[in-house]
Amino acid sequence: MLKHNQLSKIVSSVHDRFTYVSDIELYKVKEHWVSFDEIPEGNFSGDCEDFTQAVRKELAAIGEKSRIATCGINSSRMNHAVCIYENWVIDNVHKWPMLKSDLLNYKFISISGFNTGDKWHEII
Repeated sequence: MLKHNQLSKIVSSVHDRFTYVSDIELYKVKEHWVSFDEIPEGNFSGDCEDFTQAVRKELAAIGEKSRIATCGINSSRMNHAVCIYENWVIDNVHKWPMLKSDLLNYKFISISGFNTGDKWHEII
């Protein structure tokens, strides 16, 4: 398990390389998900799930497992993707890993398994 400062360095590195661009602008479709294998090295553009996949890719490269969760923010059921690592929530909104207990405005909807193709589970 990584220490907070190690995880923060990974998150900071991904933030430094990331530029937010919506799927509509980038792919001309409302929603488009890529696997973490499709995230390029170096600078990249995308939306929240692309950022999430980039963090997952960095974690996987050092042997750490993570998951994806979808959530709404501020009571919205609008989907937002985050990376879940241990007790930490990582997304493109925050510059550092956040504890789930500190994100009272996030309403978690579903969570993936640890591996690509694993079943997703609804969070009640």
